[in-house]
Amino acid sequence: MAEQPLDLQQNKEEVDDVESTSEEKIVDPCLNDEGIVEIISQGTPLETILNIHPQPPYVQDMEQIQNNNFIFMISPFKYDPSNPEREPSTSCVQNRSVDQLDSDPVFMPYSSYNLTPPPLLRTGTNRSVTMSQRQAASLLACAFFCLYPNRSDNKQKKGYRNFPNPNFNALYQSGHPKKIEKLKCIFHYFQRITEKMPNGVITVQRFALPKHLSPQWADFTTGLCNLHLTTGQKIEDINNVLQVDFANKYIGGGVLSAGCVQEEIRFSICPEMLVSLLVCEKMEVNECIFLIGCERYSSYKGYANSFQFDGDYKDNTPKDDWGRKWCHLVAMDAIFFRHASTQYDMHCADRELLKAYTSFRPLEQGLDYEFAIATGNWGCGAFNGDKYVKAIIQLMAASKARRPLIYAAYRDKTLVHSFGVVYEYLKAHNATVGGLYLCLEQYFTQVDRGSLFEYILNIPVSFLKS
Repeated sequence: MAEQPLDLQQNKEEVDDVESTSEEKIVDPCLNDEGIVEIISQGTPLETILNIHPQPPYVQDMEQIQNNNFIFMISPFKYDPSNPEREPSTSCVQNRSVDQLDSDPVFMPYSSYNLTPPPLLRTGTNRSVTMSQRQAASLLACAFFCLYPNRSDNKQKKGYRNFPNPNFNALYQSGHPKKIEKLKCIFHYFQRITEKMPNGVITVQRFALPKHLSPQWADFTTGLCNLHLTTGQKIEDINNVLQVDFANKYIGGGVLSAGCVQEEIRFSICPEMLVSLLVCEKMEVNECIFLIGCERYSSYKGYANSFQFDGDYKDNTPKDDWGRKWCHLVAMDAIFFRHASTQYDMHCADRELLKAYTSFRPLEQGLDYEFAIATGNWGCGAFNGDKYVKAIIQLMAASKARRPLIYAAYRDKTLVHSFGVVYEYLKAHNATVGGLYLCLEQYFTQVDRGSLFEYILNIPVSFLKS
């Protein structure tokens, strides 16, 4: 691979610093003349997109899976809606005496229920680990008390150098009040599971796109996917879709320190996602991480420095045959542009296209896995990305993956309107993915460039059909 620009060679300390000191650029509310938030939607109706896949995707029975890359910490389990209280059992079969605390809501780490540590999902591997929500609770209890050796920032050892720190020690240090608000979310999670332990299942799955599957973007004659644009919903509020996490390459970003933007907030209100910090090594350009089945426990208000815990949240999402809530999230990290002007380069665009396609590509073959993607201004806040460029890149990637795209531009009325105009123009002229790629190439050569949307509306139509 050619030498990457400096902005792509950030180390963990630099990325953490971005997360802790920068905020997402918050768009002013789109208020109408009466001072009420006006919800704007354009494109394919949301109901039309969601109704294509009203049920969780089919999953093969656990006992039929022979692939060693699918690692189960539970015995084969199939969810029965008629018996929703049934809980998966641990895959541990050793004959050990039962610890006196095994009946407590959170099993101790040395319990007979927890004899095998979860596997590490290292860079470059296609592996997954599936566990019960009870097992996830046990792992998070250990993180709460900072029990994982060799993982805290001041004691990193070679074997874990490229892993995030799953211990909560940095969250306990003095700092901005938003740390307290994140802790309130975590305390609420522990309170909820102590009152009633959830009996579902979660999966953490790492995916690395093989080199031979990397798209040759200029060659694609694929048309554009269906697109829905909205100012009225956040990504986490759109159900039955693949929800995008605007991730750090070290998954979780600054969730356990000072960070408090999209990824950190999501992991705070869905603490089972924090298990990924324990098992996932940093992501490379052709990798993403899927988190499936994680429950939401908290409501919130505000963003970045104004973020606040806002009480309980009841997650009524239906479950698939493994007992996982139909919540599919994909963590995909964008480039951090220290200087925004450096992003107008095809090397950067190729990297972002590869990352987006890797993340949007269905996990399994078949129409069941082509349910919609919910995303937004990926990498356009603290990471300084151009929201018009990122919108087109994600549209191209979703179109190549043959999945509808739901673009949640929360309260950004201007973006929804302008993207809607561009999309209708592209569809009317039968634009292709390859044509948009050539359009990007030409746009980046412009000396006095306006926005990419303006450029698209003014170039010869022939460019769009290549």
